[in-house]
Amino acid sequence: MRFEFEHITVEVKDSTQGDERTFVVTLKAPATHFQMTNHLRQRGVIEPLDSELKQAARDATTSYLRDAESLVSLRAALSKRTPMHRTNEGETGGMRLVRVRRLK
Repeated sequence: MRFEFEHITVEVKDSTQGDERTFVVTLKAPATHFQMTNHLRQRGVIEPLDSELKQAARDATTSYLRDAESLVSLRAALSKRTPMHRTNEGETGGMRLVRVRRLK
């Protein structure tokens, strides 16, 4: 059974209220994609998708925050070691910024 995975869509909306940031992730896919997995889950062969999704969200968030902290630490360490000279490379002080993974 082959699926066309381009029919799976993911939407992410985020909001901040007080000290808490909330992300609402909406995953949409044709119900027919889940017929076999539903039978396997009912028989205890595979775990429910929601537990997989929760773990994936935790892993992605942890990785995202660690990557950001690493960049901040690296920047702080570099500025302590050598004075930054202005270059024509914009506000990055000569550092190459690498985009970290985002939830899609």
